[in-house]
Amino acid sequence: MIYLSMQPYEGHTLIEVNPTLIMSILDLILGGDGKVEVDPTRVITEVEQNLIEGFFQILTHDLQETWRPIVDVNFSQSPIETSPQMSGRFATTEAVVAIAIELRIGERVGMVNVAIPSITLKMMGQRFDQQWTVHKSENPATESAIKQRLSRELKVTVTCELAGMTMRIRDLMNLKPGDVFEAVAFENPMDLLINGSPKFKASVCARDNGRGAVVQGCYRP
Repeated sequence: MIYLSMQPYEGHTLIEVNPTLIMSILDLILGGDGKVEVDPTRVITEVEQNLIEGFFQILTHDLQETWRPIVDVNFSQSPIETSPQMSGRFATTEAVVAIAIELRIGERVGMVNVAIPSITLKMMGQRFDQQWTVHKSENPATESAIKQRLSRELKVTVTCELAGMTMRIRDLMNLKPGDVFEAVAFENPMDLLINGSPKFKASVCARDNGRGAVVQGCYRP
């Protein structure tokens, strides 16, 4: 496990990796395939700790980049620790927000746990509110123009349904080739569905050649 300072905020973030994953990670670092036998009781050596620090540096970098769009936090990594009782960075009564991540390496599965003091998150909450206020204060016309420009590239499935006819189940079950039944008049409004959801009402008119029909005069219901 490692502790990360969170400048300019007080407190530390804790990252803990399940011991069952450590040997597989070390094997990958050394060019293996990660499929090694794991003895969960074995303590990693000083040389192995130096190797595994590179893995924690990747986690630290990704964590910092994840937070960057919301709040600028500079995570600084401390040396690897194996005895949580010896550290004084977390009090036994301190409330934390814990995040559990399942990590799979080949057939090996273990947990990566992240703990952040809740009081630090509350301090960051003020920054969250500021970011939300800035987002809401943006020009609505600009936001609408962006949405319209993006929507032009979207593809949707458009279907037209003429509903309203009723039939007895026994008549439906007895239908056979050649039977004729009267459908709803085409003059009635039809449902125009966008990706399966009814969005408009439409009317249908026949083509000049009498083959097929076209939908026209769409309007919102």
